[in-house]
Amino acid sequence: MLAVRSFIFLFLLFGAALVLSAAELLAFWAPFRVKWAIAVAWADFSLWAGRVFCGMDVVTEGAENIPDEPCVFLIKHTTALEVYWQISALPPATWVLKRELLYIPVFGWALGLVMKSIAIDRKAGGPAVKQVIRPVSYTHLRAHETYLLISYAV
Repeated sequence: MLAVRSFIFLFLLFGAALVLSAAELLAFWAPFRVKWAIAVAWADFSLWAGRVFCGMDVVTEGAENIPDEPCVFLIKHTTALEVYWQISALPPATWVLKRELLYIPVFGWALGLVMKSIAIDRKAGGPAVKQVIRPVSYTHLRAHETYLLISYAV
């Protein structure tokens, strides 16, 4: 029974990601807050599906410590859970992500073209850090109506 519930959860997770990524692409003209709301809808749906089908109860602790100014979050990426958790739990953000994600049809296009993520080549080592430092500035974050930068630790 657990395998069936897990399959249903994964089907809903990836199905919703495909549908809402297409919605992101169609809303390319909208302000960032509208596009972020679409991403939050996917994240909230994914958290709901995880709770209903797999019994995953996600609790966010320390949300009161998130500053009201630009900052950087480093998230240790160990599962897919923190991807949709952070969209739901944290304010709008610019993401640093591996370049290969942009090659995924529809989903990757939405990440790169619509969500204005900073894609890096993780195999580049030191030069990859410069790819992040160069565009990251208060001006960059404000231009994209965000005040957080999310980077998954590698």
